[in-house]
Amino acid sequence: MDQIYCAHAGLMGWGAAFLILALPGFTVSGCGVSAPAPRLDAYLGTATQPEAATMTGLPAGLRVGLAVINDVAVPESAPPLSEGALAFVTDQARQHISRALPLAVVKVAPSSVRKAGEASVAWEQLAREQGIEHLLIAVISSVEVTSATTLPLDGTQEGGGAMGRLPGSSTVQHALAELALVDAKTGTVHARSEGRTLSTLEQLAGRLTSNAYPVIRRSGRMQRIAAPRDDAEAHDLLRSLAADEAIELAAYNLKGRWARTRLAP
Repeated sequence: MDQIYCAHAGLMGWGAAFLILALPGFTVSGCGVSAPAPRLDAYLGTATQPEAATMTGLPAGLRVGLAVINDVAVPESAPPLSEGALAFVTDQARQHISRALPLAVVKVAPSSVRKAGEASVAWEQLAREQGIEHLLIAVISSVEVTSATTLPLDGTQEGGGAMGRLPGSSTVQHALAELALVDAKTGTVHARSEGRTLSTLEQLAGRLTSNAYPVIRRSGRMQRIAAPRDDAEAHDLLRSLAADEAIELAAYNLKGRWARTRLAP
């Protein structure tokens, strides 16, 4: 298995370099690793018209239902979110969309985890059950890579570990959120967008303990987030925070597309 030493642009302010393992599905470009691959088309289906219409004729305050899917259908996918984490991400998605877009999210469909062979969703039936005609579909997927490293004793990356370093691990989580505004009856995709983020979980090795670890660092943000000491809970929090941030970015990217459509002659 090839090893690639890479410093992600969002982490350069922390002075951190990570050992990334080259996995199937990853593509390496320059000094970055882009992942995961888009998954939205697997859920829109062959009958769906890919952005055959724009948002020009859609009224502000359009009533929509929100459907959130945690996709883990490809082999390199990170483990699925826990039930509680998925509920958190779904509620955050509703809030991000309500703030960013002139849509009225009046229904939230039960969120689901989709594994290999389970991509098909009957959107028309789901919309009918929710009593609405339009759906905002959010597909979240992620991959993560864990590698051994040494961590600054005081937990800050700015000093480069001048106070000493401890053995530990770094889990880099690449999250992708894809949004599609769909007329569930006709299959028309009015608009789509995506958001990609990267977050990192740093943990000390073995039985070492510190008030500074475990900790989560989010892409583009200097603030650190304390993580649970339980390994499974820490990784679940990492995945939920990365998914939340990716959906927020995707919502604002969709907002930009909506604004450009309204300004177009």
